[in-house]
Amino acid sequence: MKYTLSIFIILFFIHPGLGQNLEKYKKLTNQGYYFYNKQKYEKALKKYEKAFNILGDKSATNDRYKLACLYALLNNVETSFYHLSFLANNKNIKYHDLPGILNDSSFNVLHSRDEWKDLTEKIEANKIDYEKNFDFQLIAMLDSVYEDDQKHRNKFYDLKKKHGLKSKAIDSLWQVINIKDSINQIKVTNILDHKGWLGPDVIGEKGSLTLFLVIQHAELVIQKKYLQLMKEAVKQDKAKAADLALLEDRIAIKEGKKQIYGSQLKADSLTGEIYVLPLIDPENVDKRRAEIGLETMNDYLKLWGVKWNLRKYLKRYESKEKE
Repeated sequence: MKYTLSIFIILFFIHPGLGQNLEKYKKLTNQGYYFYNKQKYEKALKKYEKAFNILGDKSATNDRYKLACLYALLNNVETSFYHLSFLANNKNIKYHDLPGILNDSSFNVLHSRDEWKDLTEKIEANKIDYEKNFDFQLIAMLDSVYEDDQKHRNKFYDLKKKHGLKSKAIDSLWQVINIKDSINQIKVTNILDHKGWLGPDVIGEKGSLTLFLVIQHAELVIQKKYLQLMKEAVKQDKAKAADLALLEDRIAIKEGKKQIYGSQLKADSLTGEIYVLPLIDPENVDKRRAEIGLETMNDYLKLWGVKWNLRKYLKRYESKEKE
């Protein structure tokens, strides 16, 4: 049995078109996150500060939040408040995760300050504004769909490691996944057919992601049916260009064409080695990925324990094309 792989969740978006600066930025924030997890906060802070010197206000929201955490953990209260206030008051961000910030122990040192009350009130106001058009009944249903879509897929790698790719455990898992996918497709296509591609302003970020995931995991005929609808949704900021790129790649591979962004991978049936499926203009794939807010191929493939090696890629398909 062959399995085509793709990343399931896009964690956050960085402004596109930043070229080499983006690569430097990502390298530094990755290093900073490593030190943060090791509780080496001073080293982590230095990496994040260097990264922010590169991109400034174009830095990723998640990274600015992490920077605020580090300043608080190192008792630099004023600077921590500065970055949190930026997130709360910036009209393009309007940070609204009130439960998240209230339960984050990194900010315990801030709680006794008057600024904390003002900050949390602003974030609460952002949350109310963000949720004003929410369809909470639909969100609850999509939360259940998301759980069914991801829960069993998240078991794949543990089972593969324990039993092997060609095992009854893996076959049984995919039988369950296929059943869940069929049920989820009925629910999601019913929404798309009657309400269109709803955006985060109605179903939240997770709900918006769920629509994409279910279509991404559907059969080719369903993917092609809703491709144009998703393209229009991207133009209207109801869906992410990075998610659309993954869907376009998957459709291309299923149709026997070359993908554009390099998102589609395969595990070798004999060795289990994961490799990139055929790709248009592989020399410039990172440029295309940056333009829509995707990380570099190397960073993407790290999720699968693989390094991006252009020479190795070319060698693999050079021989196949000759054949």
